[in-house]
Amino acid sequence: MSKRRIPNEVNGPVRFWALELGEFTTAEMVRLTGFKVSSVQSVLDRLCEEQLLMSTPLPMDKKKRGRPPVLYRLSEEPQMRLKLTESVQALLRPAPSSERPTSTFYFSVRQLIDRAVQEKGPRRLRLLAEAESDLELALEAEGGKQAPEMVNARLDYERGRIAYWRKDNTAAREIFLRLKRFFIAQHDEPMVRSIDEFLLLLDHPQLWEETEPKVRARHLLEILKKMEYGAESPVAVLFQELLHPLAELMETQINAQAFKMANEFLQKSMELHKLESLKKTPIGMEGMAKPRPGSRSSWDPISPTKH
Repeated sequence: MSKRRIPNEVNGPVRFWALELGEFTTAEMVRLTGFKVSSVQSVLDRLCEEQLLMSTPLPMDKKKRGRPPVLYRLSEEPQMRLKLTESVQALLRPAPSSERPTSTFYFSVRQLIDRAVQEKGPRRLRLLAEAESDLELALEAEGGKQAPEMVNARLDYERGRIAYWRKDNTAAREIFLRLKRFFIAQHDEPMVRSIDEFLLLLDHPQLWEETEPKVRARHLLEILKKMEYGAESPVAVLFQELLHPLAELMETQINAQAFKMANEFLQKSMELHKLESLKKTPIGMEGMAKPRPGSRSSWDPISPTKH
């Protein structure tokens, strides 16, 4: 039976952090990488099969269910550690023709920014500060000023992302405008499109300054009509932030309307019940069935409950 293939974008990062940490649990690896538990566990199981990791069961809380916790450690064999290092380098190194940064610090920067996007307040700023620190290490690891232009440009792109999510709009705009000219000259359409998304939002500050969800959504929908955006774009992230309050608003309006309709229905049912009791059938309602005892028509009208 063939082994299930593990995507490189999961396999490489988990192996990298395993090498960096030396000792860890599955939960710690999940928090660090942001991947699903099942994805992380698949890589760890594979590393144990390859004897690159050693596992030791930990005491399990009787109140908790599921798989007992395990402490993972790097193999004490130097050859196994070397093998793991080589596998990390192979998985994180893109094709030479792509001219992308290849250092592990570059990968760490991208991971930290992606995690920061999902956070708010001080935690977001702390993750961005860590990303900025690793970015300097990535620049040094790539050769500094001696690195290829494309490599430096992609590092600058991450610098622009940091500035944007830190709300340093002036710095972000300057970086993205410079990079846009560069990537246009390189005929790199995906990068140009990604940069255009950031510039578009920088040109519409009302999306961030406006506090009313309905107004923000209207501005955003006007932008979305013009272009299509990827799931990881800043436009998509903002749209996701607006969906929740809008859904709550719509649900409240729908519930209010439902209560209104139910109240009107019950009022009419009550009037009909009284008329039937007096054996007086109103004009236009001849032939209608009489309400059964205990039916909803005998209930009192209800009013919406205020939340």
